[in-house]
Amino acid sequence: MADRFQPIYWIASYPKSGNTWVRLFLQVLLRDMGTIPGKGIDFKQLGPEFPSDSNAELFTRLTGRRPSELSNEELAEARLGVQEQIAREHPYPPFVKTHQALGLFYGKPSHNMKFSRGALYLVRNPLDVLVSFSGHMSGSITQTIGSMALLGNLARGGDKVAPQAYGSWWQNVASWTGKKDKKILTMRYEDLVADPVAGFTRIVHHMKIPATPGQIAAAVEATRLAKLRDREKKEGFGEKLRQARFFGEGKVGGWQSMLSQPGAKVMVEVHAREMNKFGYLTEDVLRFARIDRATALRTALRLKKNAKNNKNSKNARHGLRPSAGQVVSGPEWTSQS
Repeated sequence: MADRFQPIYWIASYPKSGNTWVRLFLQVLLRDMGTIPGKGIDFKQLGPEFPSDSNAELFTRLTGRRPSELSNEELAEARLGVQEQIAREHPYPPFVKTHQALGLFYGKPSHNMKFSRGALYLVRNPLDVLVSFSGHMSGSITQTIGSMALLGNLARGGDKVAPQAYGSWWQNVASWTGKKDKKILTMRYEDLVADPVAGFTRIVHHMKIPATPGQIAAAVEATRLAKLRDREKKEGFGEKLRQARFFGEGKVGGWQSMLSQPGAKVMVEVHAREMNKFGYLTEDVLRFARIDRATALRTALRLKKNAKNNKNSKNARHGLRPSAGQVVSGPEWTSQS
């Protein structure tokens, strides 16, 4: 008998990089196509229809314990089981949210490639991520700079979310984009904002969703950020933490009015190589941070080497080995489509 499951397509990103926007777009599109029952946006059904691989309820159902009661080794093993469970049991083709770096966590792959068919990786200017993420977590800019720079960062979970191995921002980005892989589509948030119809069309084609141009355009219009903010004012939004609202302005370059020169310099020094790769290490950024490109790139490389060689680092203690320039786990995607 054939091994029956629906392989996962990952919607991957560091937090606050457009993941929720993409999932809401897909919700509208797939409902319009009849793939998922219902019509339009339904905030309350976003989680059930487009699950997260860190949904605490799924870990509890699989293990009989809350994620907070599991050791890191048990958590690494359970995560693979949760992903298999989604692939086998989800009633619709599973498009699954993940903020995990792609690599190994306590010797286990962070993503179960046996049950995966592809991924979208969303990348956003880390300076804008910083501003948005600090508001999302109700933390200070300084605290968030530290967490985004922390190699092997393991984000603590809660009642609804299992712990997640984000890694640092550069580490997360490098793990998904360090090796060319036609199964992974990398999309800049800024390009999606500039031309959402073109951007979402590329995404839909990579996901192999047989949508018409009219259906894509309608889903783009329904999920414009202004409309999502208005809906949140009326209905609230379940993924909001302590901040006043989940959907911010979504501005490109909004960091310039929120970030100090010393803060910008630290971010550039840590993340310069990936910023440069994706066009974020602009002359305006370098001028604001008061650092030249060569020094920034050299400093970032030195910090990476120092962190990797530090046996007492957070990375070593958490057993996280994300890919930095190559995909650790292969990855060997499922052949099932």
